Amino acid sequence: GAIGILAQSLGGGGGLVDQVFRGSAGGDGSGGAIALTADGNVVADAAGGVAILAQSEGRNGGGRVTLGLDGVIKGGSGTGAAAIAVTGGSENRVDLGSNGFVFALNNVAITGSSGNDRIVSKAGVVGNIDLGGGRNRLTNAASGTLVTHETLDLGRDGLLTNAGLLVPGGDVVQSGLGASASRSDFTTTRNVPQTTTLVGSLLMTPTSRFQIDVSYRASGAAGDGSDLIRTTGSVTFDGLVAPTLLSLERLFPLTIIESGGAAVDRGATVLDTATIDYSIAIGSIELAATPDFSLPGMTGNQGAVGDHINAILTGDGSAALGPLFALIGNMTDAGEVAATLDRLTTEGYAANRVATLFSGLGFAAGIGDCERRKSREFDLARGECWWLETQGDRFEQDPFDGYRSLGIRSNSMIGGVERAIDDNWTAGFALGYESLDVTSGDSFSSDADRGHLGVSIFRRTGPLVLGAALTGSFGQFESTRYVGVSGTLPDGNAVSLVSAESTQTITQANLGLRAAYTLQNPGSQVYARPSIDLDASYIYASQADESGEAAFGMEVGSTSEWVLSMSPTVEVGGTFRSDAGALVHPFLRGGFTLFDTDRLEIDSAFIGAPESAGRFQNASGFDRLLGRVNAGLDIGSENSSSRVELGYYGVFSEHSTLHGLGVNWTMRF
Repeated sequence: GAIGILAQSLGGGGGLVDQVFRGSAGGDGSGGAIALTADGNVVADAAGGVAILAQSEGRNGGGRVTLGLDGVIKGGSGTGAAAIAVTGGSENRVDLGSNGFVFALNNVAITGSSGNDRIVSKAGVVGNIDLGGGRNRLTNAASGTLVTHETLDLGRDGLLTNAGLLVPGGDVVQSGLGASASRSDFTTTRNVPQTTTLVGSLLMTPTSRFQIDVSYRASGAAGDGSDLIRTTGSVTFDGLVAPTLLSLERLFPLTIIESGGAAVDRGATVLDTATIDYSIAIGSIELAATPDFSLPGMTGNQGAVGDHINAILTGDGSAALGPLFALIGNMTDAGEVAATLDRLTTEGYAANRVATLFSGLGFAAGIGDCERRKSREFDLARGECWWLETQGDRFEQDPFDGYRSLGIRSNSMIGGVERAIDDNWTAGFALGYESLDVTSGDSFSSDADRGHLGVSIFRRTGPLVLGAALTGSFGQFESTRYVGVSGTLPDGNAVSLVSAESTQTITQANLGLRAAYTLQNPGSQVYARPSIDLDASYIYASQADESGEAAFGMEVGSTSEWVLSMSPTVEVGGTFRSDAGALVHPFLRGGFTLFDTDRLEIDSAFIGAPESAGRFQNASGFDRLLGRVNAGLDIGSENSSSRVELGYYGVFSEHSTLHGLGVNWTMRF
């Protein structure tokens, strides 16, 4: 192959013959000293090309070879090619200047032979190095960059001293190669996992920088998608380590330098990320990592997802979740981590349970409609009637205490019948249909069709009414969680989570007790009715596995919970008769509901998580104290057995409001 610069001193004859033979002819004599300085670019990029060949050989040995090079040096392809080749010589030294860049198309940067070679590089050097026999030394100076490939063969007693940037793996990318090209015109591809065998020992100085790609595999294997240097000799470790996560499946201490001799850490530091605390462990040189994806300042729901990730990584791990965890693990900004984990929370599924609670209580409040809002002048056969009601309302809750905003839209049609058992007792039956739309922040929405069923019994003794009702509801929530997490790993692999969908059945049962007392003077058209409702609600959500995001989706566990509430209310109203016989009944009701909790919870886990990691708990919050107001107008006639009610109802609390309208039609038997 072609030779860019040939510097030869041969004892016993010989030389370069037809680009095939180069060396001594074998006669008596010694090679002389060679001193070569070249500041320009040298290119021999043909097959077998050698950019710089320095040769001092003879039967009786060779002389000293000294090279001072400071330019782009490019070798060729195929067998025998190299950027720099030093053959023979006794005590050889190669100095590479800071403007230099050394590489070859066959990835052989530098070769030596039998002499004692010392190479001091302030340049960029990419590829394999084989210095052969002798006592060899390779120094990557503070301004130098050494990108290793498969082999650094410095000989059994050789030593690599790194004071600059050491990067396992990477191919040369050049923007152009002309006479004026310099080191700055070249880069190397990064994030290419590489295992390099170093024949010799390794010394990392305090100024060294070790840039490595790491893949924490579930198997814990070193070199599996990670950079790894294997040395035959000892390792002394110092400087700065800059890991780049390519995959994060499970956190074992990961061997990054496998030492064939003693391994000593003199205080190397490792660049942490927002979620990974790295450290160096000694045996070989191992990169230990302590995960903490639950960061200070996160919401409770975000922190729960972070704790779940910690449990996976410190437990059995997950190969399927490795790319996602690596994407998050590479983040250096805590706010970015929190925002990403927020997209992974399952608060929306808990919000479905909150909507179910409010829905069930609303239905239970409608049981016993014949006895509601009734003065002596507006009696409907002492509780014997059938009724039909349609309602529509919208509930809006602002974000608070780390919970997202919550929106619930409801449209319902409810009907029932009540019959008197005797003069004091009344029994009722009701059923209904409801359409629900739920949103949790901007990343979750669901809709459900729910059926309601209930029975009631009331005892009326003069102005006092005591009653109980047992109600239940059933429905399926069709939910979409808009994840919106995407990014590209350093090795170019994309991670993209768009949305996940699920179907979950939620059932609800409620036992309610009611007491009401009507205050109305004889002959008076107005009344006041204080009342109190006590409710015990049971909510059960079935298990639901998301689809659409494979292992990155969530398995939402079955969950059940009791919620107790108390609702004292005062209603005032009156009945007014027109000359035409119409009966008009305005009323106003005010009160509040107090719950025994301010949140409902759901248990979840990544579909790709091992069972040993357990589940994490997310919640949707609501105000424990809700103020309630109802206002309406009943319209009937002395000559009619039916009446129509038009009503407004609202809920007001510290963080939420509800506004609704309803129309009720009641007919007596």
